[in-house]
Amino acid sequence: MIALLLPAIQAAREAARRSQCTNHLKQVGIAVHNFHDTLQGLPPGSFGRNAGPGFWAAIYPFVEQQSLYNYIAERGVDVNYAGTWWTNDSTMSTQRMNDEIRRQFGSVPIYRCPSRRGGGSQTSTFSAPCGDAYTTLGNAPHGPQLCYAIVLSYHAALNTGSISHWFHVDHTANHPAPFRAALYMRPGDIRTWGPRDSMAWWSDGTSNQLLVGEKHLPPPAFNVCRHDGTTTNTQIYYSDCSYLVGGDSYSTAVARAVRVSGSSTTPGSTDMDDGARSIARPDQESNGTISWSGARFGSAHPGIVNFLLGDGAVRSLPITTPAGVLARLGTVNDGNTVALPGVL
Repeated sequence: MIALLLPAIQAAREAARRSQCTNHLKQVGIAVHNFHDTLQGLPPGSFGRNAGPGFWAAIYPFVEQQSLYNYIAERGVDVNYAGTWWTNDSTMSTQRMNDEIRRQFGSVPIYRCPSRRGGGSQTSTFSAPCGDAYTTLGNAPHGPQLCYAIVLSYHAALNTGSISHWFHVDHTANHPAPFRAALYMRPGDIRTWGPRDSMAWWSDGTSNQLLVGEKHLPPPAFNVCRHDGTTTNTQIYYSDCSYLVGGDSYSTAVARAVRVSGSSTTPGSTDMDDGARSIARPDQESNGTISWSGARFGSAHPGIVNFLLGDGAVRSLPITTPAGVLARLGTVNDGNTVALPGVL
């Protein structure tokens, strides 16, 4: 009897967890729209500093985390939020980091999917082995972890030998992603940031634009923040680093890219080879590792990945969704509208 009931119980529990994940993405969508209404622009994907905060910190006030936003604002978005900040908050001599503050940063509920992991989550000095890119553990980007990722779109050939540009959050015209870098009221002064784009930037239409998706993060990558200077598929990259360390260098912790193989002039590519896949296969989800070329969207839900659209809707897309379809849905201004494939 127990053997017969157990699969049904497990399925019911996963259905409840999946529903929570969907609800979390909906709350992120509401936060994006409220941010836009309040500040007359979209949240920035990055404030422009490699080791600084970005989108996920910018929407704190709109996900009921005003106190965490105040903590960041008091120090400034131009502060390096990697290194010793997480262990002793060297940016403020009058208010050192303590366990309670770390717990608050690691316990933002809507930034976690219970199918992936539950409870508070943070990469600490004791759980973040680092390679050659850091000389000591104290230099690693410790901090709160994230189960979701903003969408990046960069149409360049994968065989150019410069794969890392998929993960840059910048402001250039050839970076047609929904959230670009902030605009500075005084050039070069990050502290004077403001929204760069309004929703008009999503010229293909809000219902045709992917904003955020669930992040591929297989169990071997949990609590790991590492880069050893190579680009082989056997290495785990920055994917479970602190989401407060955005910019571009660590943005695999905060973002994923819709991939297009071939050249920068073929955004409609439907190539499904491994390099072009934007969603992880089931075997990659269960036991894979993450490299620059393997940083994809993915989930712990069987067969699907949840995505937030620009109109605030959340859709579950099959893991077999062609790369070219995701490329069109993730690009703000390619002039193409596509039907959501096999929505579940």
